[in-house]
Amino acid sequence: MITSPEEPDRIKSLSKKILMAQGKDKKIQEHSSGKNNIGYVWRMVLELVIGMLFGFGIGFGLDKWFGTAPFLMILMSFFGFGAGIRTMMITANEFAALNNKRRPKE
Repeated sequence: MITSPEEPDRIKSLSKKILMAQGKDKKIQEHSSGKNNIGYVWRMVLELVIGMLFGFGIGFGLDKWFGTAPFLMILMSFFGFGAGIRTMMITANEFAALNNKRRPKE
């Protein structure tokens, strides 16, 4: 029986996948969960930016309607910033709870 040169690589790859599924290779698990962490980071950044943009848009519209040039736009931008920070904190708590659940207890 002749073995192909890529067969040992396939066996190593398969054994890594098995160890990762069993939870024995922590290095591989940490690497695979890193992509999930980046998703949470982007989610938090977007929540902050979207909150500020909504606040700015509402303030701009109210300023046009009431004729109070920059006052409501600035005020509502601050409210949007606060709402974005609050939403970011909720996401951070969710992420911390997920990491605590995912972390193996030794």
